[in-house]
Amino acid sequence: MRGIRTVKRYVRDSIRSVIRNFSLSLASVSCIAITLIVVSFSIIISYNVENFTEQIRKDVTMVIFLESDATKQDANKIEKEIRATGNVEKLTFKSKQEQAEQTAEESEVFSTIIDEWTEETNPLLDSFELKLKDVDRIQSMAEDIKKMDKVRTVSYGEDMVNQLITIFDVVKKVSIVAVIALIVVTAFLIANTIKLAIYARK
Repeated sequence: MRGIRTVKRYVRDSIRSVIRNFSLSLASVSCIAITLIVVSFSIIISYNVENFTEQIRKDVTMVIFLESDATKQDANKIEKEIRATGNVEKLTFKSKQEQAEQTAEESEVFSTIIDEWTEETNPLLDSFELKLKDVDRIQSMAEDIKKMDKVRTVSYGEDMVNQLITIFDVVKKVSIVAVIALIVVTAFLIANTIKLAIYARK
């Protein structure tokens, strides 16, 4: 019973204090609420940027074109060497015939032309499509793959990918710093607001 009376007294005193200092209480609550809302938005933005960056990284695909005289054995050897790097998320081989058929399905204009191609006259090249586990290593991976025998060229949109990775890394770091700074500011404002409220009620 004594505990209940104590709780009732605290609640009653709190309500009276809020009523007596309504303007200061409202200002304190508003200040804390606005600051917390700003911090919440910053955290949400940082989280979304992180997710968007990760999605971009997952979608980056490297295309490896083989020489026109590369055989099936050459392709198997290249595949083994690429997988041996340990940075392979997904590796898919596409023969020049498969590429021709896919292009023909996508366009009626090219379909007529491609239908006239034979195995010997097909100008396309066998290729691999590679998705990496660690996209930050894409440039070094591309340079290593270019040195492999029977590899003609490697393409992954070098300039755009490198710029995107750099920009997203900067945005990520700035977002983290901003969130930490806002949390510190929030704690400081809440502490000062509570002190002011206590002093005013004294």
